[in-house]
Amino acid sequence: MKPEDVFLRSLAPTGSMNATSASPLELDGVSCAPAGAPALRGISLVFAPGTLTVLQGDGKNLLLRLLGLLETPDAGDVLLNGAGTRHLAAGVRDALRNRHFGFLFAQPFLLPAFSAIENVAMPLFKISGIDSDEARPRVHALLDFVGATAFAHTPVGQLPLADQHRVALARALANEPDFLIAENIDAAFPDGDLPHFAKLLRRAVVEQGVTVIASTATQEFMPVADRVIEIGDGCVRRDTRAALAGGGASA
Repeated sequence: MKPEDVFLRSLAPTGSMNATSASPLELDGVSCAPAGAPALRGISLVFAPGTLTVLQGDGKNLLLRLLGLLETPDAGDVLLNGAGTRHLAAGVRDALRNRHFGFLFAQPFLLPAFSAIENVAMPLFKISGIDSDEARPRVHALLDFVGATAFAHTPVGQLPLADQHRVALARALANEPDFLIAENIDAAFPDGDLPHFAKLLRRAVVEQGVTVIASTATQEFMPVADRVIEIGDGCVRRDTRAALAGGGASA
């Protein structure tokens, strides 16, 4: 058995990690100083399953990329279900991202000539390897969830940017990830559309069971967040996790 297979088998299968660990995603003394980005120094954080966390401040995007295994720390470790990931081979990290993470970015990165249905179905075919009969109900359910049924057969390049982000969210949820990493999506939204999308992310937590971690420079996500973490001077300057004791935000 390959080393990466041993590691992957030590983790909970897709969709069940939230049920098997009280702290499936953690930063343990993480430091990172990539060129051209604010450095992070000795950050330790635990992310509770089934919550929506907002990251703000200098270094928020680097922190988010570390959590999504898109960057590797210089010291400390990112723990996934209690297992360290820092020293894993690139192929193993890729497999972990595919299996346990969904991603949203400021640009939706969809295939513009393909329909909404085709864009959402693609990760099911390429990552999960399921056939079209099995994928069809999942794709239609996700398009309904994000409010994209009306333009399901429209090439996404013809859609307004806000609707493209709805399709991108459906695609990010296609493989039932444990974690949804949303980086600076507020940067591309017209002001009037962002509160609606923030509520949709909240619904993803409640109805899809995903743990959402989002970086943002605005206040639009605050009404739906369970927790706000502010980064400054490489450290955690503010952490509102105590609010979780009161039940967090409502959907």
